[in-house]
Amino acid sequence: MASQLSQDELTPYSGTPAAAAQDDALFQGDYEFGALQTSLAKVQTAWIAERSAPELLNFEMESVTDLQTRIKERQDELDELTEQGVSNAMMLHIYQMDVDRANFVLASYLRTRLAKIEKYITYIMLPDSTDERQRLSPQEKRFAAAYSELVREHFHESFLNQLPEKYRNLNERGMVEQPNLTSTCLPLCRSPLSRWGLCVASRVLLCLFTLALALPQPLV
Repeated sequence: MASQLSQDELTPYSGTPAAAAQDDALFQGDYEFGALQTSLAKVQTAWIAERSAPELLNFEMESVTDLQTRIKERQDELDELTEQGVSNAMMLHIYQMDVDRANFVLASYLRTRLAKIEKYITYIMLPDSTDERQRLSPQEKRFAAAYSELVREHFHESFLNQLPEKYRNLNERGMVEQPNLTSTCLPLCRSPLSRWGLCVASRVLLCLFTLALALPQPLV
């Protein structure tokens, strides 16, 4: 849908019965958009958690499926209203932006997971890494298997076939890149601690406790 509105699209409500019926059909979707925003919030939370965690988290199948369904339903409704020629085109563009934003968050969540799969593909496909593979969706499992085979073929054709047999194993534990579960994570406080009603001593203790959690190794 075009991002710029023509002069006709900016024309105020015409007041005709047909236009009123079209606008009613458009505004009746507010409830569906509320449901869309609820589903979007769940996937957005999963996306933020996935970006923050060093390891691959469990795939949020229910939230992703629900958001995909609501995006498709709402997009079909908007396409139908566009074909009918809704008089309130400004509101139609706003609703379309909401759908586009939901698509962006969903795609970003999936891309973040794929990036982790590509980075730790050898570790994920190890025989004893069953827990990591159980966190993948069925589509991600197929992608991981195909990508792992492509990487193996590429390495062997590029240089491994030129090395002695004992040096061709890509699954040596010391060579496999794994998620760093002891990496530092710095929390961010978005409001002054004084707003929480804490005394000075409590604030100091809270800061020390937060710092201890952020460090990869305990202080001695």
